[in-house]
Amino acid sequence: MLREYLTLSPIRSEQEESRISVEAGFNTQEIRLTGQVTGQAPFVGTLIHKGWRADSITLPKLADNYDTSILAPAEVEL
Repeated sequence: MLREYLTLSPIRSEQEESRISVEAGFNTQEIRLTGQVTGQAPFVGTLIHKGWRADSITLPKLADNYDTSILAPAEVEL
């Protein structure tokens, strides 16, 4: 179902569990360093997860009167 609305691609192309180098100036929204993060780039570590990027997002049209600011409605049990 997600494929109807999203086109995804991996952020990193290397195989998970492989050793990679993260150069200085890397995008911190794309790569999260974990473990013992000390010193300066380049950082060498094990790629745990490739990460995912949405290349395109095509959501269905919402009804004109739909309030997108409501994340979860209040619930009243009767």
